[in-house]
Amino acid sequence: MREERLRELFAYVENYRVRVQPERVFSLSETAEAHRWLEGQNGFGKAVVLV
Repeated sequence: MREERLRELFAYVENYRVRVQPERVFSLSETAEAHRWLEGQNGFGKAVVLV
């Protein structure tokens, strides 16, 4: 079930050409800042923390 839903999601993204990219990228040393950003008023979208 989970795999099927994931395939459907990827198909949707591909078919409708959904722009998928993180809103912000943080380094590992900025993890606390990433949490503050996600919880704040400007934290809309997804964030990535690079290891």
